[in-house]
Amino acid sequence: MPKTMNCILTINDDSNFGNRLQNYALQEILKPYGSVTTILFDNTPKQQMKTRTKHILQDVRHMLRHPKFGFAMLRRHRAFYSFTRKMVPDDKAYETDGTVHSSISIHKVIIGSDQVWNYSFAWLAPSLRYRLGASFPEASLLSYAASLGVDSVDQEFQPIFKRYLKRIPHISVREIAAQKALQPFVTQKISVVLDPTLMLSADQWRAIEPSRRQPTKPYILTYFLGEPSTEQEAQIQDFAKTHHCTIKRLNDPHDMETYASGPREFVDLFDHATYVFTDSYHACCFSIIFNKDFKVFSRNSADLRNMNSRMTTLFELLDLNNARTQSDDGVYPTYDHQAIQNTLRSLQQQSSAWLSNAMMN
Repeated sequence: MPKTMNCILTINDDSNFGNRLQNYALQEILKPYGSVTTILFDNTPKQQMKTRTKHILQDVRHMLRHPKFGFAMLRRHRAFYSFTRKMVPDDKAYETDGTVHSSISIHKVIIGSDQVWNYSFAWLAPSLRYRLGASFPEASLLSYAASLGVDSVDQEFQPIFKRYLKRIPHISVREIAAQKALQPFVTQKISVVLDPTLMLSADQWRAIEPSRRQPTKPYILTYFLGEPSTEQEAQIQDFAKTHHCTIKRLNDPHDMETYASGPREFVDLFDHATYVFTDSYHACCFSIIFNKDFKVFSRNSADLRNMNSRMTTLFELLDLNNARTQSDDGVYPTYDHQAIQNTLRSLQQQSSAWLSNAMMN
């Protein structure tokens, strides 16, 4: 008899910190309900291996032209691939073209979290119905903190949501905007729950850090998905100078040592930072988890629409009104971390109760 497991249906992104860490967190909060694995979606293990090998070979070629940068890229890719292989394995089941291939017996399919329903991603739109669980029996489906990523559903995609969303008996999303946008399509109640990264404690996250060494010098941490403006960079430099901190820059190849980080190093960097500057949702989440003060800059990129609703929900749920200061106002917010943690514990209990009910029914 094949082993019975619960399966996570999410975006499999071996280059995105938030994606890998939310996948891990969801896996961990599902463990009380049985064995868990992640479905390799819209891909096959063979194709996945070819893609990873291609990336490694590209890194080696980069090393021949730009040794330091190529080596940083190689380390980064290897860290991500190692994290997926060891921490969130996706080798038990895969789905491609609407067909599920599995060496296990699938019990529950948990859709989420991340922007799994964000059809504005051109590569995701063609497979939207499958990301809504079309390939699986209705009784096996639920969504946990699934993200729409946009504030309303374009008319073109409304029929897909109307047809497939109603098949999911238990639906929860990550953003209030997603709840409002999707509720008209179904009769069952759509709930808002915490992003899975916020469901794990600081100590649970510290358990996956690659080391427990304290930094030799205080540092501020930056993590941007867009490009900081000249004014924003000036604020970062000003804070660093005033507080006698160095600067570590995730996702910036100009800081090649930090750029080489994988998901485990990402957690470690937030844990030990003095202050955080970011335009990233999950950077805010990990700042909150580790009681770090942080400043959110507006994102200088074309995909700003994909950030606003999740930030808004996060700040509303945790009463972080001062996190909404203008990016270029020269104010560096600080927070009442004890109050935040008290509110967070209450929200964790609510989200955990929702998940328990969905998994047991």
